[in-house]
Amino acid sequence: MSFAFLRDRAFLREMGQIALPIAFQQLINASLNMIDVIMVGQLGESSIAALGFSNQVFSF
Repeated sequence: MSFAFLRDRAFLREMGQIALPIAFQQLINASLNMIDVIMVGQLGESSIAALGFSNQVFSF
């Protein structure tokens, strides 16, 4: 398998312009989910399970 496209600077620049905002959005989403779990964690196991389910639905 040839990986010649990895040496193409124009391709890498365009890939970065697409990939960086997506990666940043995923980081924000994961951070928000972690904060939700920390806040709801004090309410009990069933609340955390419901939050996990809602996060899966939201991600879908």
